[in-house]
Amino acid sequence: MLGYAVLGSIVLLMADWVATVLALPVLFETLLRWGLGLGLPCALLIAWNLPRVGQHGGEGFERVTDQES
Repeated sequence: MLGYAVLGSIVLLMADWVATVLALPVLFETLLRWGLGLGLPCALLIAWNLPRVGQHGGEGFERVTDQES
């Protein structure tokens, strides 16, 4: 979650610069903020539902191959 916040802050800073350079309307930043705000719960749900790989080695998930069936 900390990484999402850091990356979101960087995206907002870059978006402010791009909006200034390209003379984009205020709606651009508003939509970007809404997108980042709604993207956080989506990212958390995806990360929570994906099988955990790494330290736990995907415990609890069995892989079925054609040879075993």
